[in-house]
Amino acid sequence: MVLLEIRGMDSRPVDSILVDRKGKFSFAGRSYPAGFYQLQVNDTDRVDIILDPRERNVVFKFTGAPLQQHVEVVASAENKALWAYKGISRAAQFELAGLREQRNRTSLEDLQALARLDSLTAAVEVRRRSSLDAVLLDRPESTFAHIIKADRKLTGALPLGPQAIGAAFAWSDGRMLRSSLYPKALMSYLQSIPFDAPGGLHAGVDSLMHWASGDEACWTYARSFLLRTFDQFGADDLAQYMVDRYAMGPGALRPLENGISALVSERLRVAIGARAPEVLLPDPVAQDTTRLSVHWQRNERTVLFFYSSTCDHCHAQIPGLRAMQMDLKGRGLGIVGISVDTDLDEFMQALTEHGISWPSYSELNGWGSSAAKAFHVKATPTLIVLDNMGTIMARPHDHVALREFLVGRTR
Repeated sequence: MVLLEIRGMDSRPVDSILVDRKGKFSFAGRSYPAGFYQLQVNDTDRVDIILDPRERNVVFKFTGAPLQQHVEVVASAENKALWAYKGISRAAQFELAGLREQRNRTSLEDLQALARLDSLTAAVEVRRRSSLDAVLLDRPESTFAHIIKADRKLTGALPLGPQAIGAAFAWSDGRMLRSSLYPKALMSYLQSIPFDAPGGLHAGVDSLMHWASGDEACWTYARSFLLRTFDQFGADDLAQYMVDRYAMGPGALRPLENGISALVSERLRVAIGARAPEVLLPDPVAQDTTRLSVHWQRNERTVLFFYSSTCDHCHAQIPGLRAMQMDLKGRGLGIVGISVDTDLDEFMQALTEHGISWPSYSELNGWGSSAAKAFHVKATPTLIVLDNMGTIMARPHDHVALREFLVGRTR
């Protein structure tokens, strides 16, 4: 039997014990931080539990598989509350599903029947809330109640914006980390930040990392979660900011954990100040291939424009890039387009319709592009500036930031 500790949406093994021939097992004499855990047998069969050092005896009886559907809590007020809560929620969901099915079969013209179904639905919701509140009131100081109340408090703050969300959640509380609530809070806060807020998401990241710093495990999880999220969804400047400040820079309070060390190493390979990788650039029109170094050796500054011919955000960058090319003509600026297209006709159509005059290349292999992989590009558009030695000088987020960078260096 394996004991897994919940870490946000993930889990990790923290202990294991052999099950004897009578089907019994015991983690006797051991204590674990308060929060949600899982018991696992046969690699895949898991059941949710709560552990709290204040509760010395936790006893379960399993009558079949899967464990989640055949568990009986023999001794543990925490887990009796958890499974009472699950039972109430499950029964209410079943009842609500039946009412939704009735509504789908009811004519939109039958206003009386629709009103009756609305009333029944509201009554189920009230009954569920009342029953759940009774479970919480029975053990108001329990870990279970603490997490449920935190979830409700966070939910209530969501419409009020980032300041309210930041104040509503206990970012350095390990009990929050040992539940699925922590990643929900992180994403809720980031999504609430207005696009034009002063400092934007960078300031939001700083706030989150500061709030989590009161607990080592919370801070480490927040760093890993944010870095992975930004890297996965192509927020390149934010992912790089996490690497520069919290993975390798002055804000790195803890060494890198195994889970993100490879990701950080990959990003450092193409970070500002690093040597750009040499890549081959196929021209699908001329059916020729050019080395990237040919371009950077030719220009004082070379801008790599990673794009897709069907990407509207990419199209929005093209007029600014075209104007920049004209304004800085003769000052050693070169632009190189690298598309992640799969269709030759779309590639050629974009060159014509958007007046792309700089050299453009594509393997017509989509995100299998070796150039995109070499530069760790996860989204389009992406802009990267190289000097004439192939050193990565900047990774501006749009053509406006690119112009600010270039003009300051070409006067």
